[in-house]
Amino acid sequence: MTVQRMARFAGAGAFVALIALVLAAMPAAADPVKDRQALMKEVVAKNVKLVAAMVKGQIPFNAGTAAMAMNKVASVPDRFVKLFPEGTDFMDHDKSAAKPEIWENMKDFLKRAQGLKAGALAAAKAAREGEAAFKNAFAELVKNCKGCHEKYKEQKN
Repeated sequence: MTVQRMARFAGAGAFVALIALVLAAMPAAADPVKDRQALMKEVVAKNVKLVAAMVKGQIPFNAGTAAMAMNKVASVPDRFVKLFPEGTDFMDHDKSAAKPEIWENMKDFLKRAQGLKAGALAAAKAAREGEAAFKNAFAELVKNCKGCHEKYKEQKN
């Protein structure tokens, strides 16, 4: 083998090694189904349950806690809607309750997501106005959630 061939061979080997290192350092590919389920479970459901307990009188109403919880919910829609990219409607039907109607009617889905954000922000503001104002704003938020779930979430047993 000539020196030039050996140098090319070594260069190619170094290139392959570099690619392997880069690929190993990259994070695992995102899973939009798991990511959106985590957002809904860990942020939305957790905070809605907290304030629902206040609304039901199971725990004392706390304006600061209610506002903070609603602000956390309001932070979700902008991230959440990005987890339904075009072409992912076929993913993990066994794991996902997302109906195909989301992708068929994305404009309405996005509008409803912004309704969640607006409703959560309104509830956060209402919390500072008192328990009665918060209860009314929270009831409107829950209507928005229910409407979206009825239209776009498959009810699994």
